[in-house]
Amino acid sequence: MNMVIGTKSICLGVFASLGFGLAALGQQTSQSPSGPDTMWNADFMMEMYVRALTRQYNLSPDQEEYSRKLLTKRVKEFLKAHETDLRSLMWEMLEYQRRQQLPNPETARDWARRGEPIFRDARKAIIEGNKEWREILNEEQRARHDRDMQMLEQQFKQLEERLEKMKKGEFEGEWISQRSPNAQGSAVWMRAKPEDTWEFYLRQFAIRYGLDASQKETAQAVLKECRDRAAAFREKHRAEFEQVDKQIEELKRRVDNRPKGEIKAEELKAINEEMARLRDKKVELEKPIATDIFNEFKARLEQIPTKEQRAAVEQKRKSEEEARARLAARLGTEEKASSTTTAPAKHAKQ
Repeated sequence: MNMVIGTKSICLGVFASLGFGLAALGQQTSQSPSGPDTMWNADFMMEMYVRALTRQYNLSPDQEEYSRKLLTKRVKEFLKAHETDLRSLMWEMLEYQRRQQLPNPETARDWARRGEPIFRDARKAIIEGNKEWREILNEEQRARHDRDMQMLEQQFKQLEERLEKMKKGEFEGEWISQRSPNAQGSAVWMRAKPEDTWEFYLRQFAIRYGLDASQKETAQAVLKECRDRAAAFREKHRAEFEQVDKQIEELKRRVDNRPKGEIKAEELKAINEEMARLRDKKVELEKPIATDIFNEFKARLEQIPTKEQRAAVEQKRKSEEEARARLAARLGTEEKASSTTTAPAKHAKQ
């Protein structure tokens, strides 16, 4: 983890599709909004990462506030230059991934051409931001940060190699389902509380329907009531939550307190499996919050928009469906062309 990893998560659709291991995927709980807009939403992802940084680096209140301001500045600068291109490229990649379809050589080269300047500027922002952030860390925090930066450099190198292959029209088939055990474990550790995502859901809801000031005030009242109920549930089951959190922290220390390279693959696999078991246990504990209270929260929000606001959203939905249909037609043409090209070679081997 590092300071401007938030910029990495903003690039999630591009980097993850190229095999860039990001813990951001693990932050999406079962009830949180999903899709391209959620994955790169700056406000949501920055806040989630600042909270994760605070926990994992044990930041002081002053360090946390500095981190939030620095991350906001860096990410906003990055998006100002690349938001339009990033959204378009990410949307295409996720559509291919959703269909479990690999791009043809022409598409791979196009992605490399469009993605290279995004990657170049993101890497620059990440490295420069980390150098600046390191100055506020204490000795213990810097030691951890240095280890994290070494891993980040390796990830940058891997991504550069993928980009070079894509420039030649090559694309590795593992990209659709590949996810390293280490990234999976980090994702579990960084998982946010379900109720932490509700304010983001409300903001997206307000934007989608164009809520006015009065409607937003009503929505905020609903949010507060539902959050209060979630807090009451956590208080009632405090002992159970604390037991799981303690076990998670113990597993984290087994990794964090040992030199890099000392943990063997078999042990890391066992740790990740145990972390996954604890994650599932915590998900089960949180189900009344993540499912029952959240579903009620959504249902009450749905009562706020007017008939005209609903009609406008429906029209936008239809337009998006038409755009997806056009892309699907293009994908179908590529798939058909690919099968036609490879058929004679298969026949020749028989």
